[in-house]
Amino acid sequence: MNFELKINELKEKVGKQFPEANKYKLAMTTFKKINKLKVSLGNKKIGKDTIIFNLGPAKECPSALLDMCELAPKELGGNGKCYALKAERMYPNSWVFRRIQRIQWQLWTAEKIAADMITIIKTRRSNPIKFIRLNESGDFSNFEDIKKLGIIARLVGEAYPKIKFYTYSHRKDLRTKFLTLPGNVTINGSGFMIHNEYHINSEIPYELKPELARDQMVCLDDCSTCNLCKVQHGQEILQTIH
Repeated sequence: MNFELKINELKEKVGKQFPEANKYKLAMTTFKKINKLKVSLGNKKIGKDTIIFNLGPAKECPSALLDMCELAPKELGGNGKCYALKAERMYPNSWVFRRIQRIQWQLWTAEKIAADMITIIKTRRSNPIKFIRLNESGDFSNFEDIKKLGIIARLVGEAYPKIKFYTYSHRKDLRTKFLTLPGNVTINGSGFMIHNEYHINSEIPYELKPELARDQMVCLDDCSTCNLCKVQHGQEILQTIH
């Protein structure tokens, strides 16, 4: 489908979903500069050296729709504790922003997406980009998504060899497909091993984390100072639920 047509369809949907004038106005601000890749440049938790790009919103996450994530929205059979859902529930522009990202991902070529990422990296003066974080919300839909990521990572890697891509996935059914990705991509399996295994454990007392971190791969809840999930090491990373 044509990109412009898809964007116009989304605008119509926004009007129906947010009839309140203030929410509609906020949601519509997201449609500025839609011909450039929609990204976030870091945040308080992840750090300012990271590009964030989502393949889609949390409300339409492939893992949730396939009943592969226990944190999925309650209407999809999960417990509703997905962290990415919070922003979409609170801010109308959050869901729209991620929906536009989904359209860009689906309709733009890997070459176009990679070129936009390279431009962002090249023009970033302060806090130079070191990482590209995929899917702060959402997940991979199929092997085609993985192949597309492989092309993007290779193109970005040719221009900037030190840039690392990383993300998390509940798509256990695609585990062997993830292993086809180039070495500058790290996929952390949620509860199973891909390049690393990311495991939520509510029994790790927060006050013991610094002590445990000396001997185990324990998340300290500050991605700006930690690279455990950003590089391939084949070990389990422990995280308390938050």
